[in-house]
Parts: sequence; structure tokens; C-alpha cells
Amino acid sequence: MTHRLYSTTCLRALAPALIGAAGFALGAPAFAQGAPATHAPADTHAENDGGLADIVVTARRREESLMRTPVSVTAFTGEELERRQIGKSDEIGRFSPNVEFRSQANASSGNNNAIVFVRGIGQSDFVPSVEPGVGIYVDEAYLAGVAGAVIGLADIESIEVLRGPQGTLFGRNTIGGAVLINTVKPKPGFEGTLDVAGGTDSYLMGRLTLNVPLADNLYSRVTLLGRQRDGWVKYVNLPGSRGGGSEDTQGARLALRWEPSSTVTIDLSADYTTSKSAGPPQIHLFDNRDYAPDGTTLTTVGEYNQLVQPFYGGPLIDNSYTTTLKKFVNYGTQFDGSKQDIWGLNFTTLWELGGANLKTITNYRNVQSRDGRDEDGTPIDKVNHIRDLFDGEQWSQEIQLSGSGFDRRLDWTFGAYYAEDSTANINPIDFSLLGLTSGSIVKKKSAALFGQATYDLTDKLSFTAGLRYTNEKKDFIVDDRIQYVTRVWGPMIGAPAGFVTLPPNAFKLAANGVTKANAEVVDHYYNLSYQASDDAMIYASYSTGFKGGGFVQRITPGAVVTSFEPEFAKVYEVGFKLQGLDNRVRLTGAAFFTDYTDMQIVVQRGVAPATENAGDAEIRGFELEAVMKPTRTLQLSGGLGYLKAKYTKLDPSATIPITNKLPSTPNWQFNLAAYYTVPTPVFDGELSLRADYSWSDGYFLNAENDVLQRQRPYGLLNAAISWIDPSGKLELSVQGKNLANKAYLTSPQLAINIQGQVAPTVGQDRQFTASAKYRF
Repeated sequence: MTHRLYSTTCLRALAPALIGAAGFALGAPAFAQGAPATHAPADTHAENDGGLADIVVTARRREESLMRTPVSVTAFTGEELERRQIGKSDEIGRFSPNVEFRSQANASSGNNNAIVFVRGIGQSDFVPSVEPGVGIYVDEAYLAGVAGAVIGLADIESIEVLRGPQGTLFGRNTIGGAVLINTVKPKPGFEGTLDVAGGTDSYLMGRLTLNVPLADNLYSRVTLLGRQRDGWVKYVNLPGSRGGGSEDTQGARLALRWEPSSTVTIDLSADYTTSKSAGPPQIHLFDNRDYAPDGTTLTTVGEYNQLVQPFYGGPLIDNSYTTTLKKFVNYGTQFDGSKQDIWGLNFTTLWELGGANLKTITNYRNVQSRDGRDEDGTPIDKVNHIRDLFDGEQWSQEIQLSGSGFDRRLDWTFGAYYAEDSTANINPIDFSLLGLTSGSIVKKKSAALFGQATYDLTDKLSFTAGLRYTNEKKDFIVDDRIQYVTRVWGPMIGAPAGFVTLPPNAFKLAANGVTKANAEVVDHYYNLSYQASDDAMIYASYSTGFKGGGFVQRITPGAVVTSFEPEFAKVYEVGFKLQGLDNRVRLTGAAFFTDYTDMQIVVQRGVAPATENAGDAEIRGFELEAVMKPTRTLQLSGGLGYLKAKYTKLDPSATIPITNKLPSTPNWQFNLAAYYTVPTPVFDGELSLRADYSWSDGYFLNAENDVLQRQRPYGLLNAAISWIDPSGKLELSVQGKNLANKAYLTSPQLAINIQGQVAPTVGQDRQFTASAKYRF
């Protein structure tokens, strides 16, 4: 079987009138479907002969064999995702060398915020005034923000993880790389799948997919999804709560494909997802820093203990509210929970013009999120209650023209892209002595022209060159909804002890107005590849990329809104791809050096962190991936990643030493997997066994390198056993994840030295599930 993995660009816009029709296709947070998904029978002889199936990717916007694509990419088919028990997109990081993918962001209570690092470049914050460093695309549509960008994997055709800057074909905010998620397209023939599962933490899941032809050239596909579970962090003082990390998700999606002629294909899709959680899986490891490192400045905890508590009485904040990585409990009482509602539309058309193809992709996406967390993790209700209210929408349009020439020695792609997105993030916060409404209202526009071409200099030697021009404009708007003080400790304003509630906008943190930030960037890509034989290829490449600038959202009293500039990366890479032993063994590898400049570093400014262009760094490393199929029934695979990262320059404004480690950059990572199938003469049918193990070296979760928020080396062991009946329609499975019950961190807490706390989130402990799938 040939698996087709479609990894195209940030095609995402809303202008159906441009095509003369209207349609839908979305990228939603806990639910994704609907993009290129074509199974073709090419190279089925490899699988029939017991070898590895060929994988076709479109990492360069044209269909190529994975083994003939001179790009560092990890590719997963839908079948492989199911084998590995990958249910959400953040889980792919464990099986992709030099990739970190988490679903919790710093200081956020949402559980679907995509924090992704590839080769040490990414973004830890979730606010809309800061851009991500790794682009996430669902059905060729770019997800413009971090909030809600963790995708629940239902009816998925493929996922590709591209490493290194993808600036030419994918544009802004792919400085680290890109994650491309593609879902199954409607097709001829009636078929369906029903999945049900249950397991640890009251886990329940149900999913129904139907593919229904409506006419000879019109097909539909419907997917319904429901999933819920209790959390793995117990909220001790909230007995009715489902706990930190809980989930209650429902989603629905409709996709249509119309083929009005043999040369025209029109895809329309729409979906909606709603997701709820009681709160983040947050624990408190340390809670008694009354003073900042200077020894004189009171932290938020210290302000309460020494100023507020003597007036109100009651307990002090001390280590009686802390826990350990061996005991997942939280003593907070003000968890508002998390609720996200996301819907979107997508309309894609493809015209085969004879010698060239014209493709247009139109996309709209709307995200609404309401989150709240008890940041101090104690039953005391006067300290560190943080809420985030998100209302955002994006639309985009991309046009591609691609073709070949000179007797097919030249392959080329040219295109244009335009996008707008607007997000209002209202952020009420209660500190020990101060309450305020922070936040941002950010509007962005981005336009780009791009082109890339590959020319075969000889039958074996090919040269690729690409160029992209990007123009982006951003506005940070302060109005009466944000940036004002809501309450203050009386003595701070000459009043008696006690809190004084202020009228809205009586004391502004920043004056109403608009702060602008504009940028123009040209990205380059050059690649020279040599196909030594049908089974061996080497390549060398140079690529550039950038992450857009932004604004400092967390403003202290008396400050002004400031902006920061884009950051840039230049990457030099060499790689190889080998296969042999009658296509039973594949080995791919890449080594790279990254010159990382104008880094957007989080530094401390007063009571809040701020982002500034405060340094440069060098990152070097390599990836190796191997797949082996020694027999028809046994397949082995593994991956290895190495990173060595260091700061080469830090501005005096940076509050970290140059010897600190870059966050989210473990030196070593590896993963191993084995899949074995055997007939079952007793019950007939087929039995399959799978085990996989992923390991990561230790690393720091924040730039400050706080020792209590350092992820120690850890490994996760998963296993599954499945039985498939002789018809191939019924499949029964039992799965286990994190079988060794390892504890690990998933996000740090911001402003540790100011707040006086260490309150990270933690990953899920051991879990078991049983599932049944019926295909019809």
C-alpha cells in the first residue's frame, strides 16, 4: 500500500466568492478532519513481498516518495497513529526526534494550548501578542494561535513533522519547523467505522465515521466524536471537581468532495468542537519564598504572609500546601475550569490545467476560550487567581500554481497568501495586594508572495531554490476592556488596611490607544541533492526563517505598551536516506547547525515577565530514524535525536546568565517500537502485539533554569494487544500507557521569583483502556 501524506502550506483563507462557491473545512482544537487523504495502490508489491510500504509525502508541495525527499521529516500514517495509541497531536513529540510538544502553556489553565519546540526553537507563552515558533497546519490551514491548537486525532490520514525553517513554502512562524495534520477525504463507496473505549480515570470515548456517496461525483464524510475522563491531579478542597487534567469533549464534522469534471476537484468541510476541563493538572512543589532573590523585595506570597494575613488572620502560605511528583494533589479552591468552543470552515479547489495545476484554499476559524486557575494552590482566596478570556477569529486565502517543464526536469510552485486574524484576550488577575485586568486586543495582517523550483541538473543531481517575501502588520489595542486596576490593598493608597475596590478604568495600567509593529522579511531556501541510486540519496541545504514580532502584554502600573522585533534563524543541514535488503530496512539522518539571532527571550520586568529581543544562540545536532521489517509479521523502528544549544550573546537587559541552558532543549532523545502480528488458530483472525518506549534527557522548562522546574530524564513505556476477526471488520484491543508510572512535568510557572511559588503542570500517570472498533 502507498500511504499518501499531504504536507502543504499554510493554505487558509475565507473568500469563497473568489471561486464562486461556498464551503467549509476547519482546524479545531480537540478534533480534526478533512484534508488530502488519498490511498493509492502504487508500490503495493513492496508490502505484498514482505517489505516496507512506500510512503508518499508532499513536504515540497508535490508528491514524492519519503525516501526521495531531501528534507528532514518524520511521517505518520493514520494506521501508525492508531498502533502507537496517539489520540491527540501533542503525543507525536515522543516519537519525533528533537521535538517537544506539550498541551499546557505557562500560566494558563487551558489543556489544549500547543507549546511546540523543534530543534530547540519554539515558544512557551500562549498569549496572542506573542507568535508560535512552530507552525501547525490542519488540512493545509495554518492555526494562527496557540490556544486550542492541540488537535484530537479522529479520522486522520497522516501527520508530518518538518524540521528546520520552512520559510519559503510555509512562511512566518515556522522558524523551528512545521507540523502538518491531514484528515481523510470523502471518496466513492459507502463505509463506516464505530469506535468505543473505556478505561482509567473514568475514561469514555465514542467515535462514528460514515462515508456516504451522494451522487456519482459527489461524496460526503461525517465524523462524530465524544470523549471524557477525570483528571489525574486531585483538587483536595473541591470534592465535586473532576480534577486537574479532566476532559469533556464533543465534536462533529462534515466534509464534501465534488468532482464536476475529471480535471476539477472541490473540497468543502466544516466542523465544531466544544471542550471542557475542571482545570490544569497543576501541583505545587514549593510555596514559601517570601522574598525575591535580592533578599529585600517581597514576593506575592511574602506580601500576603507579612501584610495581608496579619490583618485578616488565617493560615500562612507555607509548605503545608506543597506536594511532590509522587503525589498529584492541589489545595486550591478557585478553579474556574476551562471551556473552549472552536469552529471553522474550509474550501479547497484544484484545477488541472494541462501542464500546470491551480489550487486555492480558503479558511475561516473562530476560537472562544474561558480559562481560570488558582495560581497559589491554597485554600486562601486572596492570592493569585488568574483568568483568561479569549475571543479570536482568523481567515486566510492562498493561491498556488504548480507545474513542470523542460521534459519534466523542472518542477516549480508559485503562490500568493493573505491572512487576517484578531484576538481579544481579557485577563483578570488577583495578586496579594493588587487586582487588575490585563490582556490584549491584537489585530494582524500578513501578505506573502513565494516561489520554489527544483531543476534536475543531471539524472541524479538536483538543485532547488526558493524565495518568499512576507509583509506583516500588527496592532496592539488598549481600550476600556483591559489594562486597569480593579482593587488595591488600602495602605498602598493611604487608606486603612483592607482591599479597596476601584471603579473600572479609574486607574489605567496603560493609556487607551494603538501600538503598531510592522515587518518585511525575505526568506531563502537552497538545496542540492544527489540520488546515488534508487536506494540512496544525500543532500545539503541552507534555509532561513523568522518568527513574527509582537507586544509585551503583561504591563506593570505606569508602564507603556512596548513591541519587540522578529527573531531569525539560518540553518545549514546535510542529510541522507538509505534503504535496502529488498526494501526491508530504511535509515534516514540529518545533521544541522542553526544560527539563531534576535532571540525573543522572556525577561523579568517588575511583577510580570516580558519578551524582548535580548540575545543570540547557536544550536547544533542531528536526527537518525530507522525502520526494519525482518519478517512479514515483525516491524521494528526507532529514532535518535541530539541537541547542543548555547547562548552566544545576551543583552544587559536579560536577567539570566549567558551560561544558562536554552529551555526545552534536551541533549538526547530516543524512541523504540516493535509491532508483531501472528494468526490465532483458536479464535481464527489475527493477533497483534505492540510496545514502544520513548526517553528524553533532562532539560529546563524556563529560561531562568529554575532547578525545581527542571524536567529530569524520564522514559514512557506503552504497550497494546489487539485481535482482529477473520473478516477484518471487528478489532478488540487492550492498551496501557506510561506503564512504569513515571512522573514528569509538562509546563513551568511564570515569574517564580516574583510570585514566590513553583507550580508546574504534570503529565498523566499510568492508564489502561479497552476498546472495540467495527468497520462496515
